[in-house]
Amino acid sequence: MATFERVLESKAPPPPRSSLPAALQARMREFDSYLADLAPGEVGRLEPERDETTRGVSMRLSRASKRTNQPIEVWAADGIVYFKSIAEAKETKKSFQLGKAPAKS
Repeated sequence: MATFERVLESKAPPPPRSSLPAALQARMREFDSYLADLAPGEVGRLEPERDETTRGVSMRLSRASKRTNQPIEVWAADGIVYFKSIAEAKETKKSFQLGKAPAKS
């Protein structure tokens, strides 16, 4: 079992700038840039490398979508992963408040 001890902050080593390895940070930036480079009306196409799966690529795209707050739709066909922005669709949804009738258009 781990041993717990309290120490003054000044006596503890500083936390690392990031707990993520540099290679992982680079891959995250790479997938974030795929989303940023996609213009409205375009679909992104990613072909997994030999050591990757369509599921793995799809998951990295979904995580990038959450990190960048850019909703996307992801699908795979014939071993290729496709994705598109769905931000336009979310903007058209009507909002409502609980307990109140929706505003009439």
